[in-house]
Amino acid sequence: VMALMGYEEYVKKCTTEQKEVIRQVEELGKEQEVLAVADDSILPYVRTESAEVSLLYGRDLYQPGMDLGIVDMYSEELLSFYEAMKNPEDTIQDILASADLYGCNVVIVKQFEDAPRKMGHFERYYDTENYIVYAIQ
Repeated sequence: VMALMGYEEYVKKCTTEQKEVIRQVEELGKEQEVLAVADDSILPYVRTESAEVSLLYGRDLYQPGMDLGIVDMYSEELLSFYEAMKNPEDTIQDILASADLYGCNVVIVKQFEDAPRKMGHFERYYDTENYIVYAIQ
């Protein structure tokens, strides 16, 4: 995507809501190092908007044209984790358990009804119309 359009145009596509979610995650980064996993719709912008937030995986995992020669290095477990991220309403327990297993302390998922306030080590840290940020604090 970024290669097809200029970097400036790409960054402009990041919505105000997405920028606010990323800003909130950066706030957590002031207290601790952040390793995050994020929904596809916001994941590429986390990287372009914030150098302080590390991601468990990048968009090369889900954009075949972005294959940087490392896709084959992703384990089946990580690929399953990525697939679970697509439907948090049904898989939030697995998502948070996997995030914990991989050492992630921030999880950004699509907003869904009846999302738990707390599960395992994670608590809901921030909500918007379209996203929920879970964090270990």
